[in-house]
Amino acid sequence: MNITSSEEQVLLRDTVSRFLADRTDPATAGEGPISQDDWHALGELGLFGFLLPEEAGGLGGGPQDVMIVAEEFGRALAITPLAEGIVGAADAIARGGDAAAIETWVAPAMTGDHVLAVAVADVSTDGARLTGRADFILSAVDAAALVVIGAGATWLVERDADGLSIEPVRLIDGSAAGMVRFDGTPALVLRQEDGDTTLAMIRLCHVAELVGGDVHAVRADRGVCTPAPAVRRRDRQLSGRST
Repeated sequence: MNITSSEEQVLLRDTVSRFLADRTDPATAGEGPISQDDWHALGELGLFGFLLPEEAGGLGGGPQDVMIVAEEFGRALAITPLAEGIVGAADAIARGGDAAAIETWVAPAMTGDHVLAVAVADVSTDGARLTGRADFILSAVDAAALVVIGAGATWLVERDADGLSIEPVRLIDGSAAGMVRFDGTPALVLRQEDGDTTLAMIRLCHVAELVGGDVHAVRADRGVCTPAPAVRRRDRQLSGRST
């Protein structure tokens, strides 16, 4: 396996690093989510398109590209919807949705205009409708749509769909999550599978963010690693203590 970065990947890392350095105040890094203006600017820069499949208008970046971007986000302690919104939800819609779904949901996510969320849910189905719940779902409150992963299938649910309710909760790092309830909520099937690939890519993204965050902590504390709140939140997600 070749793990050497290509010239394109070196440029990718440098671009993300410079952008975040210019937009981040080291004194407040990790204290709150990235601003909508900065998220939109990253989309306009073409970063999200670089990571998404070619069939959705992206450049087809692979796992190594995802790791490069996520590591730089972690190093800057940037709290973003990269893992769930781009690497998870947008990618799942790009690979499983039709042309209309890609145009409606992936294209705006690619430019940073829409936020998407992934909900691992305990749901039952009645035809094309879902009933059940998913707790502490990152970005659910602000999401234009949810990619719902249940037993045996992955669905797309619009934010304003009938029977969908989201109760907002605030996490310790300042980011918003939601307690999601489905009550006969209409959904579009994206894949007849359990979403393992999507979840694996999200976890890969979180691991890379943790690596970058640990580098930040070591530098800041001269060898003593004391992760900031943003890094501790990602550690809880990976260990299963929160969704």
